[in-house]
Amino acid sequence: MKRFLSLITSLIIGFAGNAFAGYDEGFKAFQEGDFQTALREIEPLAKQGDANAQNMLGTMFNQGLGVQQNVQSAIYWYELAAKAGDLTALQNLGTMFLYGDGVKADYARALNYFNTAANRNDKAAQYYLGIMYENGYGIKQDYRQARQWYQKSADQNYYQSYYPLARLYLNGEGGEKNVTLAMNLLKIGADKREPNSLFLLGWIYDNGFDDVEQNLNKALIFYLIAANLGQNEAHDRLEVLRNKIYCSKPEESATRLFDVVLRCVDRTQMQKSIKAAGGRVIDENLNNWGDSYNSENLLKDSSELYVSYTVDDKGVALATYTFPANSDIQQVAQIRDMVRSKYGEPNKGPEKITYLPVLYSWNLGDGIKIEVERGMLGTDTYLSYIYPENYRSQQKEMKRQAEAEKNSQYQAQQENF
Repeated sequence: MKRFLSLITSLIIGFAGNAFAGYDEGFKAFQEGDFQTALREIEPLAKQGDANAQNMLGTMFNQGLGVQQNVQSAIYWYELAAKAGDLTALQNLGTMFLYGDGVKADYARALNYFNTAANRNDKAAQYYLGIMYENGYGIKQDYRQARQWYQKSADQNYYQSYYPLARLYLNGEGGEKNVTLAMNLLKIGADKREPNSLFLLGWIYDNGFDDVEQNLNKALIFYLIAANLGQNEAHDRLEVLRNKIYCSKPEESATRLFDVVLRCVDRTQMQKSIKAAGGRVIDENLNNWGDSYNSENLLKDSSELYVSYTVDDKGVALATYTFPANSDIQQVAQIRDMVRSKYGEPNKGPEKITYLPVLYSWNLGDGIKIEVERGMLGTDTYLSYIYPENYRSQQKEMKRQAEAEKNSQYQAQQENF
């Protein structure tokens, strides 16, 4: 009997050793992107009940790595791993149903998975519970609960929790306001190169917040790092901040229209300056992207000035004078020479002007671009001042609004059939 039990024990030990080795080989292959080898090593272990292997196999089916993507198979293997106590599998299931990743979003189901893992002190699940309570996903919004779960996660050094927890402390949501603690959390997150923590630190130093004094140079550093890590808001704010720093002490050579620095003027200031210089209003409407003026008293031979702005009206995107069409082939040359007399030779443009379309452009030291453009002979000529950063921002927002309007129209049409 003792020999029989000893034999069984040795077989169990031998099997466990082989299983462990198989998982290690499979995991290594998975990390190296050799998914066929990973599948060959992992699948037998998963079928034998190894929870780690089941979770990995679920991920392979979920992402289509080495196998045909199959979300239901992924859920099957994740469920088996979760029942065996694998916390990562519970996280995977929770995020799938929270965000509708390959399945229909099911907040109740996600909440159940996260609760199970969080109550076993899983820091990632605690973080996701914080998200659900903060946003009211499938449950009554509760900032206090959100703060508690974020705090539990942060206490275990789960750095993704630092940013949302800091935000709640900054706003006094779910408990007392504590800017000092929020700043400490954000700095820890920033040290971990967590993009949202870096962005929020940048925003605080950009604007100043409570006892935290404005520091544009610090803001620039945090925005820059966050933008390099792919934080889109930081990228947008970075350009605004660079302009803010520039406009705090504009150079003498800064491009000016109507004696205001073009990079630094907002809509209200520009409107006043144009009218003070003699421009007569054709249309000023804050619901439109820009304003138009009769420019006969502003620039000789021009008929109209149109100035467009960023969505918040804090910056000029484009200012264009229109010179009515005539049959004089030299009209565009005269306008080019007028610009050249002030800004020097253009960076781009033809040596000889013909009846064909023509474009001259100047790239100025402060980032402003000037263009003199005409289509075919006999069409209008345009003199444009462009601030590229603002113009790109404006065009992006125009596109977003157009797509939103289009989707709204589609939705309205769908309700009619």
